[in-house]
Amino acid sequence: MFSWSMPIPKELRELAEQGDPNIQCLVATVYWDEAKTEAEYKNALAWYKLAAEKNIAEAQFMMGVAYDEGKGVVQDSKESFNWYKLSAEQNNLQAMFNLGYSYEFGIGTEKDLNKAVEWYIKCADLGEPKAEYCLAEIYAFEDEYPHDYKKAYELFEKAAAQGHKVAQFKLAIMYQEGLGLDGPNDFMAFQSLKKSAGLGYSPARQILGEIYQSGGPYQEKDVKKAFEQYQLAAQEMYTPALRALGICYLYGTGTEQNNDKAFILLSEAAKDGDAAAMNSLSIMYHNGIGTKKDDKMAADLLIKASEYGCTAAMSNLGVFYSLGIGVKKDTQKAKELLTHAAKDGYEIAEANLKALENGADSTRLVIKDGDDLKQCQIDEKK
Repeated sequence: MFSWSMPIPKELRELAEQGDPNIQCLVATVYWDEAKTEAEYKNALAWYKLAAEKNIAEAQFMMGVAYDEGKGVVQDSKESFNWYKLSAEQNNLQAMFNLGYSYEFGIGTEKDLNKAVEWYIKCADLGEPKAEYCLAEIYAFEDEYPHDYKKAYELFEKAAAQGHKVAQFKLAIMYQEGLGLDGPNDFMAFQSLKKSAGLGYSPARQILGEIYQSGGPYQEKDVKKAFEQYQLAAQEMYTPALRALGICYLYGTGTEQNNDKAFILLSEAAKDGDAAAMNSLSIMYHNGIGTKKDDKMAADLLIKASEYGCTAAMSNLGVFYSLGIGVKKDTQKAKELLTHAAKDGYEIAEANLKALENGADSTRLVIKDGDDLKQCQIDEKK
């Protein structure tokens, strides 16, 4: 009936064949951990099912995992939910968490935040950091559930103490906004951010890099440290860090200038949909920096970035239309784009609009350097 696809001690094999559910679960786990093909997963699952039908909680949980991931069976969220529920009712910690998660997001069942909270609380009471984090998220940021910032803060703190890097990051937000506290505490927010970055959370590394790059009340400006943080986050292919690192190489910020690396990194970020990267990349194409000059490509990138709402790109595209760079010259279109960007508070767009309306002899293309609108201006003569 079953395949003995790898060596199993004779005693265990006999016990499994005789119907011992705990041994059947053990055998299944050995096979599951070594499985690489669909047939191997099916074989492991056959043993898990025998044990699961005899109420072994771990086997029921693994049946849920199999249906969740579609390994050895056709993926089926409802079936996965049913197995998780059976296992959770026998106090399997991971099943309890997965059941809470299923209720929170309506996976395999109707969304029910009250039941999600109920199961997360059971997990959190047993010290599961993932449950503490998810419960805190609901208390702090779920609009469909009554906020309890004090509980959220306490739970983020517990999860962070167990090394949960995202909880540590959210704790920084709680400190920054003063949620669940007597008021904001920027110093503790910065310390929590550094801890999250130290745990390897890419968004924390990105923000920490921005703080190092600009300096602040608790950190002197240090562009080398900024570059290091961007580099670490970029190694995880975190899109904003790819863009920030590209800008560092473009200007030689915290490292030697390298246009080739800048072009590669900004191209990768642009592929991921980063509008600011598209804007910067367009200027590289326009000026032939790190690549061959290609105004059509530059214009296409600005059009796409503008569609994403990048005001710097709108301003630059307005310049392109005003001068006929990579697109057909269209003064009316230029004014529309510059007006839109100016209304969003983009000062360069306002200056370009005035220059266009006054018939000045130049407008400005701007490379957007990160979200804080640090800029490098490039004059374009009409």
